[in-house]
Amino acid sequence: MGWQYGLLFDTAEEFIGYIRDKQQARYPEVHVHGTWQPDFADFTGSNHLELQDAMKRFHTIDRGWDDIAQHITIFPDGKIVTGRDINVPPASAVGNNDPDDDNTHPFMFEMVGNFDVGHDKLDGDQLDTALKICRFFSEKQGAVIRFHNEMTDKKTCPGSGIDKGWFVDLICLSWTPTSLLAYTVESIYDSNPSFHRFLYLKNPMFFGEDVKQLQLRLKTIPDGIFGVNTLKALLHWKACNQWNGTEPKEIVTQEVWQAIFCS
Repeated sequence: MGWQYGLLFDTAEEFIGYIRDKQQARYPEVHVHGTWQPDFADFTGSNHLELQDAMKRFHTIDRGWDDIAQHITIFPDGKIVTGRDINVPPASAVGNNDPDDDNTHPFMFEMVGNFDVGHDKLDGDQLDTALKICRFFSEKQGAVIRFHNEMTDKKTCPGSGIDKGWFVDLICLSWTPTSLLAYTVESIYDSNPSFHRFLYLKNPMFFGEDVKQLQLRLKTIPDGIFGVNTLKALLHWKACNQWNGTEPKEIVTQEVWQAIFCS
């Protein structure tokens, strides 16, 4: 059976199980949105489908789109309701929907809530579900996480109260290969917030503001993705500085962060 609109899933794991045999497209990006309206005050704990249908009516009747914009909606209790077919490009952001017929487009989700500063807070089951969805597409397809506000200067979406670096760091917490567990730490931050995660070349690649700051220090292209060019720049820096750390030379450890940012 193909994709169905309006299905309610209790957990991210249930939804991921549902889509495993339904994905026909590639998803190079995950687009993260917050609804603004409806918000937490509109959610009763049992009106998932009512709110989803209201959003679909607004998108199709008021906006004139052919379907609801998002592929799924994540509610404050962490439950998921299906929307637009995942094999069809979303109505995410003008110029970023990849609407051609190459079977490649973003996966888009909405999180119910007004996440601007001073309003609803993204946490608990809702945050957990959002992270698991992002993690799934990142791990399986190398998808890059993009906030709506990165694609337009007219929106704070998903909300000014959600820090992109914080969100992406939480996604990355579960990505460390077991072969490198000896070089991991419990927290991605130490006492100095300038020094972040342990970084190394992997698939999917690490990405985020901390990577960009590292790249700026290493004088390489600051695209925020820890790829081959960043690794080469790291190895060059270690060679030039006669680095004698105990970690594998391909890894950015806390000591390397401190040395690079204090040099």
